[in-house]
Amino acid sequence: MQVEGDTAVSDPDDARAGDHRVAFFLAGGAALCLVAAGGLMWWKHGDAIFGSMVTAALAWCF
Repeated sequence: MQVEGDTAVSDPDDARAGDHRVAFFLAGGAALCLVAAGGLMWWKHGDAIFGSMVTAALAWCF
């Protein structure tokens, strides 16, 4: 940060680094939610979820 008189001028590189940090944490949080949802489904329904439903969904995509 540069100081000119009484006004502080922020560096644009600092703002971009903050934007990347926010995007990183949002992507990490989304991935964690997906993993947690998968874990809860496995805990509740057992192997039936990952044996048939996920395989069927993947087959439908391709």
